[in-house]
Amino acid sequence: RRVLFRSAAFGAAATALAARDLGAMDRRRAALEARVLERIPGAHVQGAGAKRIVNTSNFLFDGVRGEGLVMGLDIEGFAVSSGSACNSGSILPSHVLLAMGLDKAAAQSAVRVSIGPETTDEELGRFAAALENVVARIRALSHR
Repeated sequence: RRVLFRSAAFGAAATALAARDLGAMDRRRAALEARVLERIPGAHVQGAGAKRIVNTSNFLFDGVRGEGLVMGLDIEGFAVSSGSACNSGSILPSHVLLAMGLDKAAAQSAVRVSIGPETTDEELGRFAAALENVVARIRALSHR
């Protein structure tokens, strides 16, 4: 009986996934990344140009720690994460980013941003503006 239920649940999940326009999410993620790279000096996208999942970006910002971005964006009403998904809640840098060759300081500046199928262009615009402001604010504080 449990196996039958799992098969039905998997089938329902596969049907729901097939109905989503993953290309649209990929285009929205790419537009967000382009805006961030254009407007925030010292911004980097990990994995840019490689095949990636369509709903997630991993940003690094020179001179900005990921925890500060997480807190600043939370105050602005946006939830992002620093580190890897499998280590959420950890203060250690992402082992994935370290394995990709980033040094500890760079890996600690990373934030992971995920969008959903209902995320609008307007929401992404508000997020990008908030991100730009938070990065600038953190950098200004660190130069005092």
